[in-house]
Amino acid sequence: MELSRRDFSYWQTFDVRARDMDARGHVNNADYFTYFENARRAWFHEQPLFDAYEQRGQGPVLATQACTYLRQLRYPQRLDIGMRVTETRTRSWRFDYGLFLHGEDTVAAHGHTVHAWIDQASEKAIAIPEDIARLLEGVRGSA
Repeated sequence: MELSRRDFSYWQTFDVRARDMDARGHVNNADYFTYFENARRAWFHEQPLFDAYEQRGQGPVLATQACTYLRQLRYPQRLDIGMRVTETRTRSWRFDYGLFLHGEDTVAAHGHTVHAWIDQASEKAIAIPEDIARLLEGVRGSA
């Protein structure tokens, strides 16, 4: 999969923390998922509509996640995480991520997450509301 910065429509920048390092001197593999989550949560927090649905007992839940590691990361690097929606279904959608060293064009890792829209009381997937689907379309990138 050949990714470039232009494939992504939403961006966040984060610093590798010293605590992200493992005994081998590079970022632990699990922390890549934390970087993806940080970008995703930042986007969610920028969308006040999600709070309104949370108050009604609906919202997104993570169903699947995957990561392909291409470069080792180390403290104190700065990272740019690109995010895009590449697939939307009736009750779920997929975010793709590209993790780049700050200001560089080479992707260090890429991954994806699939989210289901659920009714929190029943813990069952339900149809994504139209206004949420429109928000997701707003971060659709090239696929």
